[in-house]
Amino acid sequence: MLGGLFGIEAGSSAYASPGILRLMDLPLLVGEQQLLLIGGCAVALALAIALGLPNVPQLFGYREYRRAPKPAGLLRWRPNGAWALLSALALAISLFGMWQRLEFLYFQF
Repeated sequence: MLGGLFGIEAGSSAYASPGILRLMDLPLLVGEQQLLLIGGCAVALALAIALGLPNVPQLFGYREYRRAPKPAGLLRWRPNGAWALLSALALAISLFGMWQRLEFLYFQF
């Protein structure tokens, strides 16, 4: 039972992956093994981003008044053209992603 829980017994799986990656609602046939590799790389990239990049208080330079200010790092928010371009790019990606058909998580739960 524990082998099936962790995916060790591949023959007894109720779900068989077709090896199709959906990117911006477009199907890409990549194969089952490559899909597993892409998913693992995406998780590793997300973990590196979450642990390596600064959080919001660090990004905006918030500090408690009883502590001395730290020197500014490489990623620090300053109102300039680069941050405006990055914000516009994030807005455009989020708006273009809104046309995808996604059902509500608890629909008919």
